[in-house]
Amino acid sequence: MKVKHIITTCGFLLSGAVFVSGFSANANATVTMEGHSDVQFTFGNTLTLALTDTSTACPSPYYNPTFCIENLVPNTSALSNTITATVATNNATGYTLSATVGGTALDGTTTYSTTDLESTSVSGAKFTMIDDTSSTSLVAGEWGFTLNGSAATPAYMTLSTSNSKVINATIDMAGTAATGYGGTSNTAMQIGAYADNLQAPGAYKNVINFAALANVLTRTVTVAGYDANTTAYSITSVDGIAITPVTTGSWADGQVLGITATCASGNNFLGWASSNDFGKVADMNTATTTYTVGGGNITLTAYCGGV
Repeated sequence: MKVKHIITTCGFLLSGAVFVSGFSANANATVTMEGHSDVQFTFGNTLTLALTDTSTACPSPYYNPTFCIENLVPNTSALSNTITATVATNNATGYTLSATVGGTALDGTTTYSTTDLESTSVSGAKFTMIDDTSSTSLVAGEWGFTLNGSAATPAYMTLSTSNSKVINATIDMAGTAATGYGGTSNTAMQIGAYADNLQAPGAYKNVINFAALANVLTRTVTVAGYDANTTAYSITSVDGIAITPVTTGSWADGQVLGITATCASGNNFLGWASSNDFGKVADMNTATTTYTVGGGNITLTAYCGGV
């Protein structure tokens, strides 16, 4: 079975212009020329994914990297060699590494579209993907994958052709396990298969696709209400005040949220207030306005009261 990988890169731009000024004087004067150059550059998130394997005995033709179980013995299960996915990123919130099964082989000759390992010599013969979320054993005719485990106690898992299976995820650098930030992280995978005497002999193949995705930085936005007549706060409602959004949520930088405050009967909208300078409220004095997310977590408060 063969594997593909994805690599993304990012670069920078340097540009500038020179401006020269001077003056003229008599022949005995010193002439000074001055100039300056603007400097601009952009630096984006970098994310790389490299796949390496430990195979030394895969059959020919062999395309690196390849999961390989050579000469599987009937009535037994066996693990393949190990393929290691190495991810490096400078993204502050880390990355998510996922895998799916099915696709075009690295040699470009065959396209697979199911979760099965398909026979290359006997029509209809196959190994079927294990249907358990995680299991320490396979039955005849099954295959699955295992992560960072040992041959003695593998935990076999299932893959899908339609949904990516998260096999490694890192978290915000403010957390405790931001392994993908400012460095590399390795995830080792093996596949296992179980054959019996009824299994057709020959080669069985498919493709596993790995994908690394930089995590999106999200900000927590809380919309609250304050009514001068009740001196109470709430993120849902206060004495008839309806706030939209009505709760705390997380959104990515740059997202524009619609916010609306409706004051209780007899009260007027007095304005919005924010807990800090993150993001931007389009109009602090209008009950229905927008907030552009950015910079950090924030609480927006709608004030109502008598005039």
